[in-house]
Amino acid sequence: MKKVLVTTDLSKNAKAGLRFAIQLASQRPVALTFFYSYHLMKPASWSEAAFAAYKKSEAAKNQKKLHQYVNSIYKSKGKVPPTIKYVVKEAILADSAIRDYALKNKL
Repeated sequence: MKKVLVTTDLSKNAKAGLRFAIQLASQRPVALTFFYSYHLMKPASWSEAAFAAYKKSEAAKNQKKLHQYVNSIYKSKGKVPPTIKYVVKEAILADSAIRDYALKNKL
């Protein structure tokens, strides 16, 4: 089975790419991985512990946003999401995060 890494910034404009990937997966055996990268800046006044807690909560929040975003597209197409993978990474540069993930996971 082929693997496809579907990147998104969760914007309205990115929906076309996700619709295409979903349609492709409905026509042939393709394993989809939806990937979202975001960046957080640490306020100088925050302690490491406070920032670590913030990072954890933001990761969970962004994971939920990605699930909702993808599921809304499946719903709009009248499809039920199959077993798919959702990946959320905090990184300064989105392109580097995408490349690193793709290389590590042989996508």
